Amino acid sequence: MFDENRRKYPRVNYPCQLTIWLTDGSNETIMANTTNIGIGGLCVHLHQEIVVGTKLDIQLTFANTNDTLQVHRKSGALLQGEGKIL
Repeated sequence: MFDENRRKYPRVNYPCQLTIWLTDGSNETIMANTTNIGIGGLCVHLHQEIVVGTKLDIQLTFANTNDTLQVHRKSGALLQGEGKIL
């Protein structure tokens, strides 16, 4: 269940559905799923690129629940070969 790496904040391999809204005025909505998630960030597989530094509104919907979490942030780094990182 835990992502075996040496991150400061470990991540858990827990699937969540994401709804991402770009706040650049385009009103674009992107649907995605998490690869892993933790207190320091999350890894997301996307079918399109989001430019690093883009302001986003994100809603996470946790598997097997109706619980959601909404956050406002900027996109983070891109890790090649492992999907996009927010």
